[in-house]
Amino acid sequence: MNLEGHSEITVAVLDENEISEGEAALGIASEAACGAMEIRLAAGGRGNLFATQNCCLLLDKDLLRQLNSSGSVTIATMPNFSFAPKGQRLASVKTSPFAMPKQDYQRAFGLAKDKGPTLQAWPIEEPTVAVLYSDPREGDRARSLFAGIMKTRLGRSGGCDRPSDAEGGLRRGELLGARRTGQLALVELRR
Repeated sequence: MNLEGHSEITVAVLDENEISEGEAALGIASEAACGAMEIRLAAGGRGNLFATQNCCLLLDKDLLRQLNSSGSVTIATMPNFSFAPKGQRLASVKTSPFAMPKQDYQRAFGLAKDKGPTLQAWPIEEPTVAVLYSDPREGDRARSLFAGIMKTRLGRSGGCDRPSDAEGGLRRGELLGARRTGQLALVELRR
């Protein structure tokens, strides 16, 4: 650039009817999302949403479709009901390059504001799952067949496979507590 005699380059000059790509991405992302997430601006008119703690992502698919059909904003997300560990990117909000017409911004912003959040990150503070293994023929067969699979699946969501007492069984109080809160998985083999 200096060799050609230029000290600066003008990439885009916004007029009064435009809003910058970064400002548009931040505004729409702020209105479209809520919960355990933060927005980080990225190059090219993107606002990336990251989980601030372990969470479950809930989407309003109809509203997401409407926003993505607007022509000036695109939101890409993880699937509905996905588990996301802290630090995981949940979504990206992308706007028109360089500048977005203010009327397009106001339409997308208004849609997100009026119809509620498009994305919600519900925190999962201490996931608890009780796994019961049952087999009518041999008491420990279901556990030996499925414990490895359950340990892998629980590990993906931050859980662990840990017996609650020395014999590896559940105490009655723990079982009743798991039933009350709906945090129970049953692995049962039948004849």
